[in-house]
Amino acid sequence: MRTAPRFLALLLLAGTVLSGYAQGRADDSVRLPAPTVEYASLETVRDSVLAIARRLVPRGDTAIHVSVGPARFQSWYVADSVSGYAVRVVVTDTTFCPVEEVAQALTAAGWATHPGYSTDGTDGTVMGFETMKYVCILEGRWDGGDDSDPSYVPAPGCEMTATCAPRLKKDVPPY
Repeated sequence: MRTAPRFLALLLLAGTVLSGYAQGRADDSVRLPAPTVEYASLETVRDSVLAIARRLVPRGDTAIHVSVGPARFQSWYVADSVSGYAVRVVVTDTTFCPVEEVAQALTAAGWATHPGYSTDGTDGTVMGFETMKYVCILEGRWDGGDDSDPSYVPAPGCEMTATCAPRLKKDVPPY
């Protein structure tokens, strides 16, 4: 699904962003770009993210399924959750996993990176985005293989979920 250079570049980018975020919180000398978009409602956010996901799916591709429904967003930083929506993309073959493409589209649409929601591994990734009123967390999951068994063939496909909800006021990393 992903190549090693892409994974390393993403990992380096995440480390740079988190490092800058931590420095910015400590001495206010580094600031992340602010969001340049805002939405009238959570339903508008849902519809926008759903449209992004649908644009990425080639017409007639039966191996990619897009759906949307209600979801709960659980903060990583405060003991609270809030109702939102989840846009799900399930890929059942080796086509591609649209996580990076959705992330790029959110950034192009004016969402800012929420560095507190960022992690990456061989079996998945999490990327956070925010506006002044909303948060959207992208999660991608796939079979990353088995480093201890060179003969292991990872299962095809992936799942991407974009959970979007109103921002919780104290939902910030503790650094």
